Amino acid sequence: MTGKIKLPHASGNSMSIAAPATNPASDLELKLPATIGSANQLLKNSGTAGTLEFSSLTESTGALGLTGSGNTTFDISTGNNSGDNSKLSFSDTADTGIGSINYDHGTNSMQFAVAGQENMRVTSAGYLHIGSNTSSAWIDSVVKVRKDQNTVTRLAVRNEDTGSDASAAIALNASGNSWTLDCGSSAKNSNSFTINKDATGNSNQGYEKFRIDTDGRVGINLTTTTNYSEMLQVKTSGADGYGIAVRHESDGTGSLMRFATTNGLCGSINGSATSTSFNTSSDYRLKENEVAISDGITRLKTLKPYRFNFKVDPDTTVDGFFAHEVTAVPEAIAGTKDKMKSLYYEEGDTIPSGKKVGDFKEFSTTEIDPQGIDQSKLVPLLTAALQEAITKIETLETKVAALEAA
Repeated sequence: MTGKIKLPHASGNSMSIAAPATNPASDLELKLPATIGSANQLLKNSGTAGTLEFSSLTESTGALGLTGSGNTTFDISTGNNSGDNSKLSFSDTADTGIGSINYDHGTNSMQFAVAGQENMRVTSAGYLHIGSNTSSAWIDSVVKVRKDQNTVTRLAVRNEDTGSDASAAIALNASGNSWTLDCGSSAKNSNSFTINKDATGNSNQGYEKFRIDTDGRVGINLTTTTNYSEMLQVKTSGADGYGIAVRHESDGTGSLMRFATTNGLCGSINGSATSTSFNTSSDYRLKENEVAISDGITRLKTLKPYRFNFKVDPDTTVDGFFAHEVTAVPEAIAGTKDKMKSLYYEEGDTIPSGKKVGDFKEFSTTEIDPQGIDQSKLVPLLTAALQEAITKIETLETKVAALEAA
């Protein structure tokens, strides 16, 4: 049977639903206004039962739109609520079903496929799985990102603004406790990575507890790492706090910390159940050109021990030396006499071309870079001087005994 439903338009054009006379069962057309031309077919029955296909329009965008004055719904229903799927599939001339959005009524999950493979899933519990094996329960987490390939799996957060408040951050909150992982712009934290507590306070920025700057320096409980050049900087919260606590799980002696250079191990700190040992390299196999100390007393006499107090603690008197006066054992001294503290470019400074935050700026005119002394390095000299003194004492005792016996 050949027939047509024609919907006239005020412009004189019309829209038709027509069944072709040649083979009515194979092709059902919904046509655009006649002036556009019959080649602009919008809907057709492909011959598969229950299937309608959208074909491109030669003089339009090929888009399908739903318009309503209020809420508008496009509904895909299935007659089975336990095992069937409701699916929106995307194809091209080369690939059928290359992309899809599928609702699994059995698991009540929404699945998104790209390039023929599921790459994202939202479960009935509200969990979001992104990447490979999105249906796998490999970890109990609300958001899972997985890619089982020999490449980096990334979760990216990016902010290209260079303002002083600009950053890319991830916020974490549990039972009112909030933290943020934050990468600041060049004007905020100088591109440092920070971990901040209480993101709802301090203008939603949080209070910084940890930082890694672009030079690799690490600051704990600090808001800057440019005051010192050390790679690990720790600030305690009070007089009774520990800057660094190291523990080994053993009743015997164990290593708490080791120190090394490019030449190998050069020292360690060991702890036992009752004491701590501070060790420096002393293996005979590391040494050569050894000679006995023969001028111990002479060198010892150049040392000038004092009793004094430090300016910041005027009520405490201690014994010690002035570092620059200990010329008898120069390896015991660290630093340079009268050197001032090195200053480095910080956030907010006017930084010249070729320089960056953390680079050397100038020497302070008010803060010193104090010398230090390792008094344990005086022990060999003291031992040699005492041995020389003992030898002299024993010689005198022998002479006195001979005189008394005469």
